[in-house]
Amino acid sequence: MTTVLIAKSADEARTAKFAPKIVLCPENPNIDGASWNPTTLFDEVLFKPCGEWIPEAHGRKTKHVAIIQTLALALAVEANDGPIVVLSADVTPPDGWQERLTAALTDGVGMVAAVIPTGETKSIKAWRVGGKQILMRDDLDICPIEVGSAALDCCVLTVEAAKAIIPLSGHDLTEHEIGAKLAAANLKLMLHPLVRCLHG
Repeated sequence: MTTVLIAKSADEARTAKFAPKIVLCPENPNIDGASWNPTTLFDEVLFKPCGEWIPEAHGRKTKHVAIIQTLALALAVEANDGPIVVLSADVTPPDGWQERLTAALTDGVGMVAAVIPTGETKSIKAWRVGGKQILMRDDLDICPIEVGSAALDCCVLTVEAAKAIIPLSGHDLTEHEIGAKLAAANLKLMLHPLVRCLHG
């Protein structure tokens, strides 16, 4: 298994509740047993002083994140050590999350994602097959459900799925691009309702 942590700072990487083999971070977090791969922090302003959203800046951020996530998956594929576990350091998953996600990685499933709040609304970073965004209040039961798109922020995926996903372009919301690429590769994308994370 290859474990990958994506962080915005060395402090964030060191405080993540996760033991990575690969760390992507602007600064070297000096985590024993982990290889460090430097990245660049996105530092543009996303909102005007009046609170108005700047769509062009958000588009540039999406492309920036897509580059980092592509690098993360490419490094994990290169490690060639079975399933790939990815965690963003600003996401706090519940105990037992890796085991639950990995157990749902059955035949035909390329990726199993956790429930990740968007941080801005009561929605999560996952959309149903057909395109409707999933909300925190939705009754998702307890078994993994097939979805149309989901985030890499806390997930387990096969090497085959990682190869199908990369490279990510960032021309669309990354979650949608992931879903489309997995569907094109005839791989299922699942959401695990019992792995509910805190974000930010």
